[in-house]
Amino acid sequence: MLMCMMLLSPSGFSQEQDLDPPETAPESTAPASASVAIKRMPGRIPGQMALPVAERQIAATLIEESLGRFHGAVLILHGLDGHIDSVGPVATLRRQLPEHGWTSMTVQLVYQASSETEQVQAEPNELAPDNFETTETDSEADAETEVITETVSEDADELPQAETDSPAPEPASQVDNQQRISAAMDHLETLGAERLILIALGESATDAVNAAADNPAIDGLVMFSVGELAESNFDQLTIPVLEIVAQRDTESVRSAAKRRFAQAKRQQSESYSQQEIPATDRSYRAADSIITGRVRAWLYRMFIDETER
Repeated sequence: MLMCMMLLSPSGFSQEQDLDPPETAPESTAPASASVAIKRMPGRIPGQMALPVAERQIAATLIEESLGRFHGAVLILHGLDGHIDSVGPVATLRRQLPEHGWTSMTVQLVYQASSETEQVQAEPNELAPDNFETTETDSEADAETEVITETVSEDADELPQAETDSPAPEPASQVDNQQRISAAMDHLETLGAERLILIALGESATDAVNAAADNPAIDGLVMFSVGELAESNFDQLTIPVLEIVAQRDTESVRSAAKRRFAQAKRQQSESYSQQEIPATDRSYRAADSIITGRVRAWLYRMFIDETER
């Protein structure tokens, strides 16, 4: 398989344009008290499904490929402030990659937001019709996501029951992110996917890297806006990795990405490449076509042989 390192500038990014000093976006902050921040979406999400995980029903989405040539499947993992249909790379890639032969899936994840007991997660509203769009403006996107803080002691990320808008509680310790990722990958394998790719945003990258290091069925990894991976097995990966960074990403993300690029260059790695998306921050708003084009081209180059083209 032909794999090539992207030609980058000494700073670790593309030479297509000069870099302005990065504008540091505000870091995510967690609530001060123990609570769950639940993001309710405006309606039922296209492709929404319930994924069985450890005898629980976890919110997920699935859109099967529509090209007529099944290249494989991508599992897209949202970050700390995201959900299974977040505006940006999650919603964009899960809708557009199926048009190019890649079945897409997302699964709801949970995060420990601090050293305390609070968790950050998202919960879709099951009761409204399938009319959620990804072409909204910034103000529309902000208006359509309502953040509600509830003081609870358990994870509440199951799909809500038809008769109520409140999801059933689920002990957080019973269904961690590795279990969710594993269950989603198993589901994709039952669909006949011969290639399985993880696409991780932000904080989900640590779980994605560890899953890829432990699961030989995972063939590739795409990372968006990832900071330090101190508690991961990134150095052990032998699969192809594409790292994408926003030009106006946070300084911590850009610095970590530059270090990973420098390390890969020192090791003369042909499996790692890094690209920058110009004129955007880590939300990647208004960069839908660029994101899809970059990821699709990388998947095509790395995994599609002559007989499938």
